[in-house]
Amino acid sequence: MHQSIHILALCATYNRRDITIASLRSLRAQILPPNTVMDIAVVDDASTDGTLESLQDIFPDILTIDCGGGSYWAGAMRHGVKHFWSQERYTHLLVFNDDISIFQHSVSKLIEVAIRYENHFGVVAVGAMVDSVKGILTYGGMKRIPYLPSIYLDRVKPTLDAQVVDTLNMNFALISKSCLARNELIRSGFTHSLADFDFGLRASKNGAKIILAPKFLGSCSRNSRVGTWEDIDLTFSRRWSLIFGPKGLPLYPRFIYLRSHAPYVWPFIYFWPYARLIISHFLLSIAKFSFFRR
Repeated sequence: MHQSIHILALCATYNRRDITIASLRSLRAQILPPNTVMDIAVVDDASTDGTLESLQDIFPDILTIDCGGGSYWAGAMRHGVKHFWSQERYTHLLVFNDDISIFQHSVSKLIEVAIRYENHFGVVAVGAMVDSVKGILTYGGMKRIPYLPSIYLDRVKPTLDAQVVDTLNMNFALISKSCLARNELIRSGFTHSLADFDFGLRASKNGAKIILAPKFLGSCSRNSRVGTWEDIDLTFSRRWSLIFGPKGLPLYPRFIYLRSHAPYVWPFIYFWPYARLIISHFLLSIAKFSFFRR
């Protein structure tokens, strides 16, 4: 008989009402193994487009909370774990992004991997996402690049077999409670990016198995660079402001991440993205000037 499993599925959302609803519908359509129960919890970061109200109307049985705004992804997920997670009640935490669309047996596939690789230190089963239009890998498991500090990672393409990886994108992953008992999901200080990589690297160091499940388990497009600090069409002052913002590369989270996972080289690489932005803008300006001088 299949062991009893009780999952808390947790996501954070902000002003993506229709996208979030579609994602939750794909989650609700899952065919789960026997003796498996899944509760769904959504942390809304003070959306102004009616996301929270719509979710409560369409899915009256899901757990919801408004975390007040300004928390961004990492803060909202940290709030959700604190508010909804219980080591006594749940066996696994399913973390997912509110913009994924998963296939009908995807949660079951993660459960299979989690049960197979469970150990004393815990397991994280990761599902790879594909771009539904381009057909390319977008999110999933990550492996360290040999001979380089552990912050240098390559995304791993899924195969027909499960693969051991070093860390993950938290777009779709199942985490055992034994892993969460030893590793805080989102450390304080992180606002948006790097928090998921940080969790996976810490869990790996502490003995947990990070396993990429076979095949693609859902679809999710890569985040656009338009309007971000990487958008070369923006002015330098705007890009400079954005790189230090919560969704860019803010100084303190980057400091925490590098000091933890590249302790011997972090002083030498800490400022590189900011310097690269200055250099690239300078070179781009020269190129544009040369072009218009012709």
